[in-house]
Amino acid sequence: MVIQALILLMGFAAQGASEHPFTFRMEITPSSPFQGEQVTANFILESPTEKAVEVEVMKFPEFRGFWSENLTLRQGPMRLMALPGPRKKAMALVGSYSLNSIIGMKMPQIEPMRILIKSFGDSAITLNSEGSAPPFSELPPIPRNLKPYPFSGAVGSFSLLVSQTQIPFRQNQPFLIRAELQGDGNFAEINVLPFALTSELSLISQNNTSGAFMGTPKRKLFEWVLSTQEPSLQDWTPNPFLTFNPNSRSYQVLTFPTFHFVALPETALPQNILRLSSIPFFPVETWKTRRDWTSTLWFWIVQLLFFFLVLGRVLVLQLQLFHTRRLQDPFFHRKLKINRANQALKNQNWEEFLSIASRMSRELIASGKGTSFHPSLSLFIEADNQLRFSPSKTLSVSRDTLKLEWESLSKALKSPHPTDDK
Repeated sequence: MVIQALILLMGFAAQGASEHPFTFRMEITPSSPFQGEQVTANFILESPTEKAVEVEVMKFPEFRGFWSENLTLRQGPMRLMALPGPRKKAMALVGSYSLNSIIGMKMPQIEPMRILIKSFGDSAITLNSEGSAPPFSELPPIPRNLKPYPFSGAVGSFSLLVSQTQIPFRQNQPFLIRAELQGDGNFAEINVLPFALTSELSLISQNNTSGAFMGTPKRKLFEWVLSTQEPSLQDWTPNPFLTFNPNSRSYQVLTFPTFHFVALPETALPQNILRLSSIPFFPVETWKTRRDWTSTLWFWIVQLLFFFLVLGRVLVLQLQLFHTRRLQDPFFHRKLKINRANQALKNQNWEEFLSIASRMSRELIASGKGTSFHPSLSLFIEADNQLRFSPSKTLSVSRDTLKLEWESLSKALKSPHPTDDK
């Protein structure tokens, strides 16, 4: 009888040792997100009663097909506490992550987090988080009345802020335009805003930076460095663009304000080079009292140094003047564009080639020159639009036709004053 009781007690002890009161799960909110929507993944440790434990993270979760950002990660001693609500369990938050599924990833995966739990009087327990990524719904189709506006995959609640609409500029010199996107959403996937330029403006470079302060919404600053060959520019409003708001389950149109361009006066070059020189000129009497210096070697070395200083100064300013006049010459810029187009054509970079060719075609049409080339100009513009905006991203015109038309057009454009005759 005593032996049977001992066996029964050993069985209960083994059963208690094999079971543990903890549950480690992953909870994602919202539970039915759209592709690209920002969600929060919380890793929660639960027990039936309040308890003090020590937690050590043995393996961090892996997010495949997501942009992820760590919000909270707790290790070491912590206490599981009962919270008010329908759940009658004590819990503690081990980790929290902000996630955005990458647009186009239909089945993103989340590898579980593994933790080691130590509690007083019990042996250490290793747990993997339970739960998987929910199915992400595809974005609804764009309504017919909003299809003209471009959509680059921005999913979230956004607002567009432009602090400076008065843009000072100088002809043939770079100037800057800034716009800031604020709110909550998939900022990591938004690297370019639709920013269609007019024929008067040329894009030199573009950049973006992200950042947020504690308690403030996330933001992304976009910068465009532009230039123009025109002495004056008309007011310009960039095209609106679309974002998808998952809270309202609808598309939202974000609009730019109107930019007002203010032409600055050109800086005049100095006419008299001697005004900028620091060479001292002594009176004649002073030279007479120091004629004995003319017989020394140092006197002539100093004179040569002054001579080369003045000569170098003159040459530098002449080169600057020549370079400035060259940059202001439209024919020089036209030759640069032709060379860039030829290089892109040689490298089979059709997107860059058609972009340059279509921009030059629009400039010729706007100036009223080269009317006999209008079929070729229209061909480049249509081919560029087809390659840039069509979903298939394929050329609508054969490559040989584009090469022949470009050879004929570039030969005429190499003349300082192109005529209408081929």
